[in-house]
Amino acid sequence: MSKPQFTPGPWRVYQDGIHPDFQSHADPNGSHAICADFFGPDAAFNRQAVSALPDLYEALEACAAAIGEWSRPGPVNGMTVPADSHPLLAAMKSAHAALAKARGEKS
Repeated sequence: MSKPQFTPGPWRVYQDGIHPDFQSHADPNGSHAICADFFGPDAAFNRQAVSALPDLYEALEACAAAIGEWSRPGPVNGMTVPADSHPLLAAMKSAHAALAKARGEKS
């Protein structure tokens, strides 16, 4: 799995758009807005959702790894491996596809 190429988080919402949190890391690209314009009645909510994307990526990556660890062959915590049709395995596949899309990889 390759590393994501987007600007690392955390991202913060400012009046002129969403920017990297410059106190958390040095931005190699200089001061720039990740996303500047939001319009319409949902603009404030969309701004908050977009600013959470780096955190959501990390959380989804951790969840997919945990499900993958849990579903390895052999007994785990006294449980047997789930069937291929188990909903968690489907969720893990969806998570891997979403993470690949965020990294710009073709599915």
